[in-house]
Amino acid sequence: MAQQSKNSPRHVKSFRAGAAVAAYRIVKHGADSEHAVHAAAAADASFGVTIPGVSPNLGALAVAEEIIDVATEGIAHVEYGGAVALGAPLTSDAQGRAVTAAAGNRIIGIAQAAGALGEIGAVQIAPGVL
Repeated sequence: MAQQSKNSPRHVKSFRAGAAVAAYRIVKHGADSEHAVHAAAAADASFGVTIPGVSPNLGALAVAEEIIDVATEGIAHVEYGGAVALGAPLTSDAQGRAVTAAAGNRIIGIAQAAGALGEIGAVQIAPGVL
């Protein structure tokens, strides 16, 4: 397991799941500003990471229309979709997992822990474009 930084989101907002949404995943807006779905590409305008345990419906998976909580600022735990180095800019893979970004990608933030595929690491949330 990747060494984790403390999960310390400074801002958490509730959304409705626009489809099935897993814990520790990067999200983007769904059909409207009240819905969130997994980000599915490095070009997606990601804005946060799902927080398990805060919402009663997001233990491991929330289904469409359930309420989920999303960290939009601070440090949040995120599932890695591949090898990640400490300090790497992170974007989303096709399942909303964090992977190292390339030039021109939209990013969710900066890795606060190194890790590998399937591990839970940490990201300092700072959406932007690399």
